Amino acid sequence: MRQPAIVPLHAVTSSNALHYLQRTVNNDSLRRWLILQNAAFIGHFREAAEQRGKLSSANLLDMPESNQLALNVDSIFELLGEDRNAGSAAILRYIDQGNDLAALLRRARELVLLKGTDSHDYKFSSAIFEDYQYCSPQWQKKVLAAAAHLLPNAKQADNGLKSRIEEAFGGV
Repeated sequence: MRQPAIVPLHAVTSSNALHYLQRTVNNDSLRRWLILQNAAFIGHFREAAEQRGKLSSANLLDMPESNQLALNVDSIFELLGEDRNAGSAAILRYIDQGNDLAALLRRARELVLLKGTDSHDYKFSSAIFEDYQYCSPQWQKKVLAAAAHLLPNAKQADNGLKSRIEEAFGGV
C-alpha cells in the first residue's frame, strides 16, 4: 500500500512462506527462530523498499473507509483500475456493510487468473488469500483492502489464458 512494487510484494510472499513453516514444524526452537528470522527479513525489505523510492504516507491503521454507498464486487474491481486508494476504501466499506466476502475473494481470484502476467501475481495473491485468514476479523478487511494495491483490476487487459483454454477444449 505504501509502495505497490516488487520489494514489498516479496516481503508478503516471504512472510507467507515462513509463516507456513512456523505453523507446520514440530520443533519449538525452530518455530521461534522462524518468527525472529521473518522479523529480521521485514526490516531488510523495508530498507530495500526505501532505497527504491519514497514510501507513501499511507497507514494501514488509519485506512479510511469509502463514503460511497456499498459497491458491488464488479464495481470495486473497476474502481481499483481508476484509483487504488478509493478501491481499497471501497473494499473496507463492502466488508464492513456485511456484504459477501466469498464473492469478493472469488472475483479477485478470477481476475488473477484472467489478468495476471507473471508468477508474482500468482504468488502474491496466494499469500494474501491464505494469510488474511490468520488475522483477527478487524484486521482481515484491512489486509485485504491494502493488498488490493497489488491485485489485478477489471480494467487491465486479459492475459489470453481463458481463450487458450477454450481453444484447447475446442471452443467451449
